[in-house]
Amino acid sequence: MHNEAHYLQLLLNLGTQHPVAAGQAIYNREDTLLMGAGSPIDAQALSHLTEQPLRQPLLNSLSIHDGLTQPQLCQDIAQLLSPHAAWRALLGPVEELPALFPASLLAQHLTVMRTLYPALYQRTLRGALLSLCLARQLQASHVEHIWLAALGRLCGQLYLPAELIGKHVSKKHLQLQLEHYPESSWLALQHDLPGESALWLAQHQESLTGSGFPSGQQEPAPLAAQLLNIGDWYALLCELHGELSLQACRPALQMLRERWQSEVFQALQHCAAHTAADFQPRHSLTENRQWLNALLNQQGQGQSRLRRLQQQLAGMPAQRSASALMFNGLVNELLHTCASAGLLSDEYQRWVLYVHDQRLEAASEEMHGLELQISVLNLEMQRANHLAERLGLGQVGRYH
Repeated sequence: MHNEAHYLQLLLNLGTQHPVAAGQAIYNREDTLLMGAGSPIDAQALSHLTEQPLRQPLLNSLSIHDGLTQPQLCQDIAQLLSPHAAWRALLGPVEELPALFPASLLAQHLTVMRTLYPALYQRTLRGALLSLCLARQLQASHVEHIWLAALGRLCGQLYLPAELIGKHVSKKHLQLQLEHYPESSWLALQHDLPGESALWLAQHQESLTGSGFPSGQQEPAPLAAQLLNIGDWYALLCELHGELSLQACRPALQMLRERWQSEVFQALQHCAAHTAADFQPRHSLTENRQWLNALLNQQGQGQSRLRRLQQQLAGMPAQRSASALMFNGLVNELLHTCASAGLLSDEYQRWVLYVHDQRLEAASEEMHGLELQISVLNLEMQRANHLAERLGLGQVGRYH
């Protein structure tokens, strides 16, 4: 699904705000000059160039006028953090963030994202900031490389079909993003990022249990890739549910802790404690009971689907295909984390209802935590369904 033609069209869609030109002379493999440095690129020129065998990749030869610069990036981050004093204290001065090189492919991709897909750009920055905070605790010698990789982790989405990206993407398409964009990000930036940064992009959705994408590898993903993953999940939850503190996201992120080494989750706890904010309920007390009933209904449906998944897993032959290994790893991971979170217990529903009926102060916060947990469970259930289809097991329940 790495569609370079789609991304090149996005470059043209930037229009007069960021006109595209040849950043250097462009030659074909026979050393014939096709376009001089500084020549404007329009649809006709782009069509001609894409039909030619070029001396080097076309994207490396293009430049965007007035692309994203380090001061602009810092300004965007400062605006994002303006309501969050605790985050600013944890990160330090924005001006001291690792440098983004204006002429890099990464800056080009971020310019496209910032102009055409601002919600995706916000998600990029939010996740990158958390990855940076964790990197400073766990990978101090690789902070700059992790920061650049975190900024590039969603660039692969610019190569996906148009219906898979944007502000109001369906949950099914959101799942396809999770499956395919890491490899596309790696393919796009593998020659642009330093060291192993690009490789982390391809690995950052891998799981310690071999249930990740795209390869479902059995060995743990590098620690740096895990830091990208945890930042991406936090940013995704904020995209789905609005502005959330790291503390508010902890119940959902805790469900995913099997993906990360213990020191990563401990570092997350540290960041959450230092950025804690007062809980702000998004629903009034009069709305809570209806909302709670809907959530518990979803939780019960998820519980049934998980148990059916468990039965299918038990009846599977000892297959060793990549899909079978990922399905095995993902289902075991889901069962373990949901059980430890209480989501598989019938007592869980009775306990939540009791907390609500007693009007305990923790009721609203507990319900919001449940909502976030269910959103994670739904995404992971959809992933399990995709794997089940590949294995000929059919869909497991209905996705909500």
